[in-house]
Amino acid sequence: MLPRSKTVGRILIVDDSRLTLQRYRDLFTERGHEVETADHLFIAPLMSRFRPEVLLMDVNMRTERGSDTIRILRHTNLADNTRMLLFSSMDEDELATLTEECGADGFIRKSDDMQHVAALVERWLASALQRSTNSDA
Repeated sequence: MLPRSKTVGRILIVDDSRLTLQRYRDLFTERGHEVETADHLFIAPLMSRFRPEVLLMDVNMRTERGSDTIRILRHTNLADNTRMLLFSSMDEDELATLTEECGADGFIRKSDDMQHVAALVERWLASALQRSTNSDA
């Protein structure tokens, strides 16, 4: 049994690998989070309905780049309270550049240990929840 997170929130994972989606859905669900997944980039309705605090976006999807979707979401109100993170096995320097170019809040490498990925996501989640609490005050 994995340790439950002290900060529980909503996480949306977008990836074209069903195995990746299942592994991370299981990981975050076991840690007490609500998780939705999508294997395509048409996520506006899901963003509107689910209102995730964290979005993990695969960079290299089948038809387009996830970074392009993040760039578009930045110009809407769908992601106002969402930490948008690129999620890829790309080189760290490439990810850092792409993060800045598309307006993502940060990135997490898929090649990192799953527990490390969980810890990083939960830090971003805590940050998103703190920001949401401050804006409600």
